[in-house]
Amino acid sequence: MVSRFKYPHKDHYTVCDAMEELINSYGLNLNLLFIGDGPEEDKVKEYVTKKSDRVSSHIHFLGARSDVQNYYSAAKLLVHASVAGEGLPTVMIEALSYNLPMVVTDSKVGPREIIGNDEYGLLCKVQDPKDMAKKIHMLVTDDSMYREYQKRSVERLQAFKPETIKTQLSDVLDDAISNVGGGTM
Repeated sequence: MVSRFKYPHKDHYTVCDAMEELINSYGLNLNLLFIGDGPEEDKVKEYVTKKSDRVSSHIHFLGARSDVQNYYSAAKLLVHASVAGEGLPTVMIEALSYNLPMVVTDSKVGPREIIGNDEYGLLCKVQDPKDMAKKIHMLVTDDSMYREYQKRSVERLQAFKPETIKTQLSDVLDDAISNVGGGTM
């Protein structure tokens, strides 16, 4: 998870609990990397220390990084959680550019606009670590699904390329100009 530690805008707690569920209920030994810093970081670290060593030894805090691209390249998937709306969650677009399948919370705005209704990644319920763990488990254990989401990442990224946005903006402006000049009184 790449984000600022600021609850409820970013919900690291649900991701920690999902990790615990993955280890204890599914028997997976994945590693969770948190990249970023912020005012809630120490509280999240404290939260993790209260978990068993079996769980806490798989959760790592890397702080703010200037080489995030290296972590995207090495990652299996992106997990992102928020309670509040996201606006335009750029980390999701960054993940698409690295063909990373993703599991993200279906917060008020943002994630669904980028990945649709599970078309380009998996949505999970907000503040529901069991649902998040279930979706992560699906992705990491189903090779066919995983490869399909990698393929779809390339497809979805096209919508966020500067040339695509430039064309769309130009079309909107052309429509606006033609409607102003062609109106009747």
